[in-house]
Amino acid sequence: MFDAAFPGPAPRPRRPVWHPAISLLTLVAFLALLGSALAGCAGAPMGADSTAAGPTAGTGAASATADTATASGSGASMGEGMAMGPAETAAWAARPDFVSGASTDTQIAYAYALSHQGSLRYIPCYCGCSGSGHRSNLDCYLKPRQDGAPIVFEQHASFCDVCVRITELAKQLSAQGQSLRLVRQAVDAQFSGASAPGTATELPPA
Repeated sequence: MFDAAFPGPAPRPRRPVWHPAISLLTLVAFLALLGSALAGCAGAPMGADSTAAGPTAGTGAASATADTATASGSGASMGEGMAMGPAETAAWAARPDFVSGASTDTQIAYAYALSHQGSLRYIPCYCGCSGSGHRSNLDCYLKPRQDGAPIVFEQHASFCDVCVRITELAKQLSAQGQSLRLVRQAVDAQFSGASAPGTATELPPA
């Protein structure tokens, strides 16, 4: 029989039990937020940077397709689009590996951008590249340059599907006879808010 004055040792407080599922859910939520922040361009190579047009010319069916598309479409215009001149022709012949080794669709988009610089500069891009200083969809293919400066290819579009799809839409609508302003409106309507904030691209002339 216990003495009332000595009830025995006090019960030890229970420590909270750590459950691995809680940490797993926290990790999953963090990764989901990180993925959303990086949405937009996919498949970018680590440490990828822009490269000037090099001495390597593409070979194979994909390069031949891009060459044919450039030659056949060089006379078409979208607003103030420009055809291939001597500088553009030379740059395309010496295009770097990240262009000549890209998919057929990507090569055609590069060729279109090269031959339509004057109009693609009015088409925005919605892949999030504004954070890299891009001003339009054209900057995803070619580095900005002053008149007379050599043409330098931008690597960004070679691994970004959003850039290529925007160019494909502009090319398709132009082939249908749409004006540059209508092309711009269609790109804004289809891509605005769907991926990432757009570039601060000036409006095309009336």
